Amino acid sequence: EIPTTYDLLVSSHALEHISNLDEYFNKFRNLLNSGGYLYFEIPNSEERDVIFGPKPDFHLPHTYFYSQKAFEGIAEKYGFALVFNKTFSRSYGERFAGERTQIGSMEENPKGAYLRVLLRKI
Repeated sequence: EIPTTYDLLVSSHALEHISNLDEYFNKFRNLLNSGGYLYFEIPNSEERDVIFGPKPDFHLPHTYFYSQKAFEGIAEKYGFALVFNKTFSRSYGERFAGERTQIGSMEENPKGAYLRVLLRKI
């Protein structure tokens, strides 16, 4: 057990591999100071069928898929306020079609391949 708490925890491309969300979010909630932040970067699942084919509901090694809307429920369920919830970079469809080749990973895109979320503990 870790005997301290933090103002910020960062999870980059890990959440989609977690099988027990209750355990994960409760552990991270307990590690945060009151008003502390939890930041995620994960694949955006809006176009998961483009990536994984006609049966995109389960794909190893990805256990769960997330969209921006999913984090609204996650925030409410686990006692967080949703501070930031946007997608960045090219979408998977654009990537595979060779479109928008100049878009950078920091450029917001409504169907971007990467979902970046900031939650605040309430």
